[in-house]
Amino acid sequence: MKLLKQPKIKDLALRFTRCAWGKLVYVNELSTTEISGFCIANPKDLLLVEDIAFLQQVNTGASTLLDDEAVANHFDDQVDAGRKPQQFARIWLHTHPNSHNFGKKTQRNRRIINNNFGVPSPSWTDENTIRRAFGSCDWAVMFIYGGGPTGYARLVFKKPVNGQIVMPVEIQKKGKNPTKKDYVNWKQEFEKNIVVKKWDVPAAGLDLNLPTGQYIQLLEILDADIDADDFARFIESRGQTVKWFCNLDTSYHQWWVEEFRRDEDFYPIPRRTIINPYRS
Repeated sequence: MKLLKQPKIKDLALRFTRCAWGKLVYVNELSTTEISGFCIANPKDLLLVEDIAFLQQVNTGASTLLDDEAVANHFDDQVDAGRKPQQFARIWLHTHPNSHNFGKKTQRNRRIINNNFGVPSPSWTDENTIRRAFGSCDWAVMFIYGGGPTGYARLVFKKPVNGQIVMPVEIQKKGKNPTKKDYVNWKQEFEKNIVVKKWDVPAAGLDLNLPTGQYIQLLEILDADIDADDFARFIESRGQTVKWFCNLDTSYHQWWVEEFRRDEDFYPIPRRTIINPYRS
């Protein structure tokens, strides 16, 4: 029996056809929030993306939530079309808005951009999602696009052993370019499926004179147990502004939130009483 030649690790890359990449860039430009979807791969090359399905979803500037019924219908439609799950349910794509914009042009921000080349990185929520939604799969890919010329792609696998590999992202040099009809269809798909979550801004909490839009953006980013006013004061105490924080890559938001939780002046944590079992 002839064995298939296994690709070397150094040869692994997530590749996009010109049409698929054009769709991603165009839909991302239409959106002001995060967006997500499933990549549809070539049956003979499961790391070659030929199309992207943007399903019904509700999004904010820092989160994206796919509709469960839309996901189920997508799976049914793809199976009816003769595709296998490895083609349409293994590569999860989402975006990080402004991930190539690090706010003020400080020396520190220039250093970040130079070290990471503007490539977005996974947030704490992204890591939980890939484990929860794809943990039972033999393999899966998390791809994050930040609006630049490339993106972040990581292959997670269970066979022959558990592991993960960060792969380069490539765009085919040859192939079909998007047509005017493609752009019309993509815009219709975007308008049909992408819903932006609307926030009810409380009357209180604007004592820092933040613009309403900026305050809404801050609410979208923070966890429910964090007071936006306290966090805004925390950011300003560090010599930064709320606008600067909101323009950071989402992967840095979690780091600042954790720093806020450690600062008891702004986020007091009740001390737990430690009982010594050896003391009578």
